[in-house]
Amino acid sequence: MMNQFILFVIVLILSSCNNGIYFSVKNDSENEIFNVKFYTSEKVKVLNLGSIKSGAKKAGHLNMWRNRIDGAYTIEYRNSDNKTILHSNGYYTNGVRLIKVLR
Repeated sequence: MMNQFILFVIVLILSSCNNGIYFSVKNDSENEIFNVKFYTSEKVKVLNLGSIKSGAKKAGHLNMWRNRIDGAYTIEYRNSDNKTILHSNGYYTNGVRLIKVLR
């Protein structure tokens, strides 16, 4: 299955303030992935990262100043079979991130 070949290394690095989180997404699969999105379970803000080629990495900052409840971080993408894949991991509480690194 395609899911077994898609490996992500997601590194979330704390920013200097409590209203957001820096992240990095690396595509360790053999295929390009499409329509990559990063967001919290509240979906207050969705960052569209576009496509990520095999072996490539994209990074960004997700502003969380409007997040108010407990939740998790989600990566959503479309694989080469046009199937939408969701991967949730990490945790925040009352809109404040709790982790330094997520892999």
